[in-house]
Amino acid sequence: MPEFSEVVDARHAALVVIDMQNDFCDTAKTPMATTMMPRLKALIAEARRAQVRVIFAQVLHDEASESAVWNERPNHPAVLGTPGAEFHPDFVPEADDYVIEKSRYSAFVRTNFEADLHAMGIETLIMTGIATNVCVESTARDAFQRDFRVVMVEDCCASMSEEAHEATLANFRRGFGGLVCKAAEVVAAWPKLTVSA
Repeated sequence: MPEFSEVVDARHAALVVIDMQNDFCDTAKTPMATTMMPRLKALIAEARRAQVRVIFAQVLHDEASESAVWNERPNHPAVLGTPGAEFHPDFVPEADDYVIEKSRYSAFVRTNFEADLHAMGIETLIMTGIATNVCVESTARDAFQRDFRVVMVEDCCASMSEEAHEATLANFRRGFGGLVCKAAEVVAAWPKLTVSA
């Protein structure tokens, strides 16, 4: 196993920000997001400073074109064209960021995400966002099974409950070869680049 600083090296790692959209950032539905969101916003800023690729995943559902099975889910957040599907104001991608639109929990399903990551030279995905036990976990599992290294940033993910959040992290530590860490550990491993005048 390489050193942690190698795993999150800016030359081949990307910070993946999952579904930071209005429907999911509603702190009434996801209370954990209240304290998580400022930490994630700061981590994104640090990633940009360290020249780490920032990737935003955005789930967009269109009930009219979805399958009967998918439409049987009990609720339908992030419906295409609604305010709930838009990025939260604190998490709007910048021009240099990569945005992957998806219609399933995992960013790898029905998308070109894997090919695009290889084209960008990405070997490690640093996972953040909402919900830990649904879209973050689904993307992380698929990444691991496609031979990407995966780092779960536990204090930059949120779920509907602390129990669900912790269950995903425990499972990931045991069975998926994923590193679980805090945002401060990732930032400490990134180079301290200065902007020249």
